[in-house]
Amino acid sequence: MTLKELYEKRATLKAEGRKLAEKADALSAKDNPSDDEQSQLAQLDKDIDAKAAEIEACQTEIDAAVAKRERDRTFAKDDARPADDPAPAGSAARVTSENGGTAEMGGFASLSDFALAVRRANPQAGSRFEVDDRLAAAAPANFNQNGGDGGEGFVVPTAFMNNIWEEVFQVGGLLDLIDPTPTARNSVQMPKDITTPWGAAGIQSYWRGEGTQMTPSQLDLTGVTVNLHELYALVPVTDELREDAPMLDDHLTRKAGAAIRYKAEDAVGYGDGVGKPLGFMASDALISIAKETSQAADTVQVENVDKAFGRILGDLRDYVWLAGQDTIAVLPQLNTQDRPNVYRDGTDAQPGGFLRGRPVIPTETAKPLGTPGDLVLFNKRGYAAFRKAAGIQAATSMHLWFDYNLTAFRWIFRLGGQPVLNAPIAPSKSKPTRSHFVSIAERS
Repeated sequence: MTLKELYEKRATLKAEGRKLAEKADALSAKDNPSDDEQSQLAQLDKDIDAKAAEIEACQTEIDAAVAKRERDRTFAKDDARPADDPAPAGSAARVTSENGGTAEMGGFASLSDFALAVRRANPQAGSRFEVDDRLAAAAPANFNQNGGDGGEGFVVPTAFMNNIWEEVFQVGGLLDLIDPTPTARNSVQMPKDITTPWGAAGIQSYWRGEGTQMTPSQLDLTGVTVNLHELYALVPVTDELREDAPMLDDHLTRKAGAAIRYKAEDAVGYGDGVGKPLGFMASDALISIAKETSQAADTVQVENVDKAFGRILGDLRDYVWLAGQDTIAVLPQLNTQDRPNVYRDGTDAQPGGFLRGRPVIPTETAKPLGTPGDLVLFNKRGYAAFRKAAGIQAATSMHLWFDYNLTAFRWIFRLGGQPVLNAPIAPSKSKPTRSHFVSIAERS
């Protein structure tokens, strides 16, 4: 078989193996499988093992074919094939990189360099079909070949994935504030303890007279399942853009990273919990401060800020303000002769400024001025978030839109989260409830 046919055979075997594994997973998930289902599961396990052996044997053939082609090129009379000299029909030429590139970059000089190599590795490319040494090498730790239902693809090298990761978790963003806990699972059992030191449930303390028996108390925990939901960006890249390395790097790192970050942060704030995290603005834990009598539309008043501060729960140092740029623009108007320092201008380290001493964090997910969500007092410890420990999964396919002269880049990120509280907490002696999230009601 030719190298092209071997690659196609391996992709087919992997697709067949995935279907078998999906059937086995579905049967394994049943609580009380019947005898017939248990028999099916046992047979599926055997079929999966056999398919894995076929894939391993195919990979051995691929390795041998690659080694033979490299040997043949080594002893060929003319080792340097001109760019316009077509490869033999049904076979793949070998291309060796002279661009260098770090180990984390998989030996590629840039993302564009990687994309071009992937494009040429498509068996449908005909006479331009070439397998770059950096793609066909024995799977290094930072990237490997990856079969898919749509054909062969390649995992993006670590350095290029890290660029996206840095864009998603940029310093000062909402995701950076909540700092999601990494996990290897797609769901997490999170224990919730919403008891208070002054409540009747949970751990209690007591005064004791000399020689009297102590009264025990117990933890009051509620187990909650937090699912990690899949967030993705699928980006088609034209040949023209791919040939311009700086443009491609900007397009995929800054744009794709910003798109993923926005969707994730919007869900942390406003998600309904269906197929995405439950946002604090959509939760029952949110406290909404009523507007002042005769308060003008689209305004923020000092009274709104003061009353919001009266409803916080926990350490004030854990709180920040989340606001949009249009809201931040009117905050200096809160300063008066009697109270000149309600709002202080920002610094290079904190460009949003300070409102009553707490940082103001600009966010694109904030609602317009005058609507709930335009200015939120937010406790970063009040939101529990989890992300997949592997970070962002990045892959590219040269098959998906080959007939459109496009290469597809795909980025997948898993995130789950919800507020720690189910509802605001009643304080020990004062009346107004308190919470980790306080917003201002509609002002229209």
